[in-house]
Formats: sequence, structure tokens, C-alpha cells
Amino acid sequence: DGNWHHMVATYDSVTGVKQIFVNGTSRFSTTYASGSLITSGGGADAVIGNFVGAEPFHGGIDELAFYTRGLSAAEVQSHY
Repeated sequence: DGNWHHMVATYDSVTGVKQIFVNGTSRFSTTYASGSLITSGGGADAVIGNFVGAEPFHGGIDELAFYTRGLSAAEVQSHY
């Protein structure tokens, strides 16, 4: 839509909850067995940007952060 958006993907291996937030609001959530590893649905490595020219990212990234744990909904809202 041409506008900037705050995007967050988080996974908590303790609870198994994987979520995607858009502008501070949870838009997708699924739960895996506690202790499950992160999966991407395929054999390719997770890459931000352009993976072998096959899936280019179109847009801008202003800031990128990685955490050693899954963020809570309250923390995502606070960052937004």
C-alpha cells in the first residue's frame, strides 16, 4: 500500500507459539509442541533480502533487530 509498517515475527520455543504482528497487532498465530525448532516450511535457509535471486524483497527496511527469545505481545506493542 506504499506505507511503512511495523512488522514482527516471533517464536517462543518454551510455549511453541509462533506469531506475526503488523503495526503492533497479532495477525497470525500458530502453536507447535513445546521445545519445537523453528521451521520455515522448506529446505531453504531463512534470508532477509534476496535468496539466490529467486525471492527478492521489494521495499525498505529502516531497522532490524534479533532477540534471543520470543517477544510478548505487550513488548511488541511497546516497540510499535
